[in-house]
Amino acid sequence: MKYQKDLDEIPSCPPQNAQSKSTEAYRIVHDPLCCKSFMPPGKISPSRVKNKNSGSQNCSLLALSFFTNEQEAIRHYKALEKKINNIHKTIGGYLAFGKLSANDGLQTPPGRNTHFDFYESKNTQLDSKFKITKKMSER
Repeated sequence: MKYQKDLDEIPSCPPQNAQSKSTEAYRIVHDPLCCKSFMPPGKISPSRVKNKNSGSQNCSLLALSFFTNEQEAIRHYKALEKKINNIHKTIGGYLAFGKLSANDGLQTPPGRNTHFDFYESKNTQLDSKFKITKKMSER
């Protein structure tokens, strides 16, 4: 897994319910698509993982956020945009669509808002699997 050393420091990470499977997914990204669009929050800001979060929260910080539903991804972005100034600079201001294959990593079951955590396999290159479909930020 990518970031295996970091994952090993957190008990039960990735979680036991994470599995390999193919899924069509949406992700908030930067334009142009590059590796910056596929960095987990715990690698963008490592101090977040060191905080006194629960193990599952720290584990989730080392995963990528994806959605199985376009409208839920947009809704999530709009909520973040209201709470966090310049969120587009951190996570991007575009929506991308692509297909994750079983070999790309492990994913948790989608929640009610269709969000799931994705833990990448070591050699996965997601930027080539996704295409930008929409601009979400007006900035």
